Amino acid sequence: MKSVRELKQKKISFSLNKHSGDAYKASEASRELGLKLSQIVKSILLGDKNGHTVLVLLPGDKKIDVQKVRRQSGFAKLRLADPKIVLAVSGYQVGLVTPFGLTKSIPIFIDQTILNYDEVGISSGETGLEIILNPNELLKATLGLIGDFVQQ
Repeated sequence: MKSVRELKQKKISFSLNKHSGDAYKASEASRELGLKLSQIVKSILLGDKNGHTVLVLLPGDKKIDVQKVRRQSGFAKLRLADPKIVLAVSGYQVGLVTPFGLTKSIPIFIDQTILNYDEVGISSGETGLEIILNPNELLKATLGLIGDFVQQ
């Protein structure tokens, strides 16, 4: 699994937790893993007509504020990426996207509220497996830019 290989290569501390393959939504993963919804990290890929893409990581109980991401990235026309673009850029299907083992190197933005927890869960890129790690390890692994990227 390419996400796990990347984490091991970077010497990131993490664990893998199994859940039913039906847990495609953050709320379902939260229930099955015994974590708060805000501890489940969603990975949302945005893109524009010019081929610019960014990956935004945010808590499962929040909605993305695309305007904030546009301002931070400098890409004024970002919107949710088409599933074909998601697969081409990330190497993962919609619903399984993870910031680890991406097909292409792209900017990663991490909402600051993720850092409020001792551990968070994020997709492994494989159905039925969630990566559990400390948010500081997530930051170390992704070199993401921390900021406010959620709707208030």
